[in-house]
Amino acid sequence: MKKRAAAVLALAWLTAGWLAGQEGRPDAFAALTASGAASELRALASTAGSVGGFLLPPLRAGLGDRPDWTLNLETLALLQELFPGADRVWLRLEIQPAAPGATAKETEEQVRLLTEDVAGRIAPPLAGIVLEPAADVPADLLKLITTSLSLALMAGGKAVPLALTCQAADQLGLAMAAHIDRIVVETDTDWLPSLRHLADLRILRPTLWLVRGGGDRSGGEAYIETMLAAVKYRADMIALDPGSPEKTAELAAAADRIQARIGGGLSILVDDVPLFRLEDKAGARPAQAVFIDEAFDTVMVLARLDAPKPGAGPWRFVSGTGESYEAVGIDPLAAPTVKPVPQGTANVVWERPYLLLQATKMRTTDLRFRNTVDVSARASLSVSEVIARWQRVDAQLKRRLRHYTAAAQMDMHFAPPGLGSGFDVALQFRFFWKNDGSQYWEQTAQYLNGIKLPQTQMFPLPQLEPDKVVVRPLEMRLVDRYAYALDGMEKVDGRECYVVSFRPKPDAKELLYSGRIWIDADTFRRVRMQLIQDRSSGSVIGQTEMQIYEVVTGRDGGQWDLLVRTDVRQKMLAAGREFLLERRYEFKDFTCNGADYADALQAAFRGERPMLAETAGGLRELVKDKSGERQVKEKAGTSVWSLITGLIYTGTFKFPIPMLGISAIDGDFLKSGGQLSTFWAGPIFALNYSKKNKSALTWGADLFLSALPRQDRAYRDGARAENEEVYLFSEGLGGRLRWQPNVWFSATFTEYLIYEFYLPTKSTADDFVMPKSGFTLNPNLGLAFTSGGYEASFEVGRYDRLGWHAWGLPDDLEEGGRSFTRAFGKLGKQFYLGSFFRAGADIGYYTGYGLDRFSCYQPSMFSTPKLRGIPSGTVSMDWVASLSLNVGFTAFDLIRIDAYYSFSRCRENGSLEREFGLHGLEFDFGTIGPWKSYIQGIVSVAVHGLPADYKSRVSVYLLMFIPL
Repeated sequence: MKKRAAAVLALAWLTAGWLAGQEGRPDAFAALTASGAASELRALASTAGSVGGFLLPPLRAGLGDRPDWTLNLETLALLQELFPGADRVWLRLEIQPAAPGATAKETEEQVRLLTEDVAGRIAPPLAGIVLEPAADVPADLLKLITTSLSLALMAGGKAVPLALTCQAADQLGLAMAAHIDRIVVETDTDWLPSLRHLADLRILRPTLWLVRGGGDRSGGEAYIETMLAAVKYRADMIALDPGSPEKTAELAAAADRIQARIGGGLSILVDDVPLFRLEDKAGARPAQAVFIDEAFDTVMVLARLDAPKPGAGPWRFVSGTGESYEAVGIDPLAAPTVKPVPQGTANVVWERPYLLLQATKMRTTDLRFRNTVDVSARASLSVSEVIARWQRVDAQLKRRLRHYTAAAQMDMHFAPPGLGSGFDVALQFRFFWKNDGSQYWEQTAQYLNGIKLPQTQMFPLPQLEPDKVVVRPLEMRLVDRYAYALDGMEKVDGRECYVVSFRPKPDAKELLYSGRIWIDADTFRRVRMQLIQDRSSGSVIGQTEMQIYEVVTGRDGGQWDLLVRTDVRQKMLAAGREFLLERRYEFKDFTCNGADYADALQAAFRGERPMLAETAGGLRELVKDKSGERQVKEKAGTSVWSLITGLIYTGTFKFPIPMLGISAIDGDFLKSGGQLSTFWAGPIFALNYSKKNKSALTWGADLFLSALPRQDRAYRDGARAENEEVYLFSEGLGGRLRWQPNVWFSATFTEYLIYEFYLPTKSTADDFVMPKSGFTLNPNLGLAFTSGGYEASFEVGRYDRLGWHAWGLPDDLEEGGRSFTRAFGKLGKQFYLGSFFRAGADIGYYTGYGLDRFSCYQPSMFSTPKLRGIPSGTVSMDWVASLSLNVGFTAFDLIRIDAYYSFSRCRENGSLEREFGLHGLEFDFGTIGPWKSYIQGIVSVAVHGLPADYKSRVSVYLLMFIPL
């Protein structure tokens, strides 16, 4: 039963037919010619086969000359006489270029006269207008004609759809999205790239196919071939152009025959690998279209059976459900005679070029769905029955929901490693959704750390790729690459819900999700969906997402189950280190099926606010071209470059160190798929390259160089020994290997080669024996856990100094320290109240074995441990236990402040008795600066616990990021 349920559930109810009724079973249209329209209509009136509609003879629509409507009006009158009640009649306009030498003003006037003429002629039975531009019509003129005609029709209250050839629609892109309702495919052109691009942009519309160059092929063959070619492109109209009455009649007869077999209860599957299919034993599939019913009881496969390759054997009907099906073969071009074919996965023997295979699920005592599902107890429903009911309810809602708008807000919180307290971002949008798959986001406001930014200003987010600033909620498709199970029932907001879990099958090659769906046991609507993605692309290394759905009531009283909130936690990669990015999307103020949807969307296109569009590659920016029209920015930026200027004061020297350099991150360095991070600011240089492979592994390399020494101060029972102080410089080169088997856990192994060299200070004794400068080998193992916003990490490292010797004063040389071990663990959590107020805490413990003065722990702004408020190089500790509390807020809508208090309990290095406490305060701040820059700073103050003679208790770190 589990195998059966999981397999049946895996069928994707991915049917655009829900949205367009007969989609996948297009109607046959008659394309009338200018030379023989009358005779063609009379011939069609006396033949069998139902013509679904008519395309009038092409009407030349030139600028400056009014179209000659005579033939079209005569044809309309005869059509109404011979086909009374026919109401699917389309006007064809052949758009011509402007007259040579016409000025822009003259052209605009000619377009106005043309659109007024056409709009004034539109009346029943005209159902739509096909725009067929000549090859030499420029895009800007076509755009003007299309928008002018669309607006003229809307102004006249005429809901008449417009159709445009696919190449022209592709050329106009999003400029046509609000005006065009249908795409025209001319089969003698290179139509596939344009349709694919429109599908990628999520602006594909139902398609009218004009079949040309049929040759000796019959009208029935043309119908089937077009159906197979148009499986993924929402075909609902097919016409032979030009076509004789005889072939058009054959086209209509084939449409009647196939539609009778593939009735309205079946919907087309558009998944690339449907569970039901025809293939040979090698897995090769003929061209085919697969249709299924709501309960998965009936499967229809329409296929063109080319001869299999030698050795491939005959075709097989494959059912991946684990259930048995009775199958019969039908010739779609002949009378409705049937021929049995073997069941299940047995061979299909068929001698004719086309096959319509009807497979019907065999009944057993286990199959209760059709007969008993309405009276079954909730607990007795199988997983397939639960999903089938949810899909049916969801399909009914989507069929009635044409479009909606909503107010949306995205709150994002993240703190990349090494960049202070982090960022809080809030973006507000007006969200547009349409049932053809198009989605648009109009940005209405943006805030960085609570500071409102101008709409035209883009702020630099160091270590975050531009296309990761806004990422839409994930979409889940239940396809046959997943395995499913019914996990029981839970209450959600007082509603009893079925809980269905899903996970990728072991042989799945692409990046898929696992998770759970909560389905209301009474209404079968989706209540919640949890999605987990262990591996992602680019800098995203895993994420979890919880989607919340609620019933929304539209203005017309209709109710829709819509997404109202999404909580996302992403593990991101920056400079080879992972960090947590948290998002929340909220949708409210819905307007469903509003009459002003098209006007509002067009106003957004014309406006100056930033916009995003949903594409197959994710959200992409809609930028205005030179003419002011919106165009998709096809390639999302993968790099951020910023000029850095600032200063740093840590107490090592009596003066601040100036910093000037570059910060850069490239998420696809040299098209390698790897991420390169660079930070160079005066005396500090850091470089990292990281790349993920298709498994759970990420590898990378680090380089760190610093001309800033650590002033290593010596203390004996709390008293400073100035004659033993030295400067320590440390440079490092190493490799990283990271393994993440799931989104919650990761393990990282690193191997570093560290070069350390030592120099005396002005106060160092002349006879002080300096430590040996040289290399250190440092393998490390780190473990990281993330769950529910909590972050825990543990790391242990071994250090082997090469060529190390004793050091110190002549009468007190220290021999140890050639090898030592350090280990630490940390746990932290941030709590967000609203968009810009947060509070958090973290604890840590740092210890080691074999530590000496130069290997023990010292506070640092750039390395472990970072004790908030304690300056670098102040004290040396064998172990440290730390607690830090923080609160963050925005002051006066001008500056972001994060205040930290830290307390640490430590033991002085070399002393088994001296333990002491360190108290510190730190204030991180950020604000918008000139030149679209972001200014970030840290001021730390040691409150208590430092040695009495340690004069500098303040550290300052100030940087300005200026985008390049």
